[in-house]
Amino acid sequence: MRASLVITLLLFVCLPCCAQRRQEPLSDQEVEQLRDNAMLPDKRITAFQKIIDARIDRIQDLAGKKYEAGRVEDLHDWMQQVADITGELEENLETYEQDHRDLRKVLPKLIAATERWKSVLNQPEKNETYEIVRQFAVDSVADVQKEATELLPKQKEYFKQHPPRKEGERGIEVER
Repeated sequence: MRASLVITLLLFVCLPCCAQRRQEPLSDQEVEQLRDNAMLPDKRITAFQKIIDARIDRIQDLAGKKYEAGRVEDLHDWMQQVADITGELEENLETYEQDHRDLRKVLPKLIAATERWKSVLNQPEKNETYEIVRQFAVDSVADVQKEATELLPKQKEYFKQHPPRKEGERGIEVER
């Protein structure tokens, strides 16, 4: 009876600790950076790209350090963050497509970056600890790549038919 009570108490103490292991994918500074660029889609996409690049760089660094303590868990966490952030990026791309926001300049850079991201995600050797989350990350990056690749010609065609206005045409005072 007493042993089962002790086990039950340990479960109540240990389970919340395990549940807290998963961190938010974005730091407060990164959230602020994305918020600051909320009204500037091209800058927001570039900010997402830099944020993901930082995680990809860390994964690439860890891939070469086979004997570093906590490496497997760190790879899992970084890959999970890549999956989460690229999912958010894809949602932003879909919204910008619906709103006809001009992303023609950033999409080619994003498409090139997704190639690198996929390559780096596949560098670490197979490991059951992070294999599922790696697949989620690779799939999420592939979704972003597909969305951006399909969106670029649509944007070119749309803005060919509907040229964006110059600042002076919007009624905004332009200093001379």
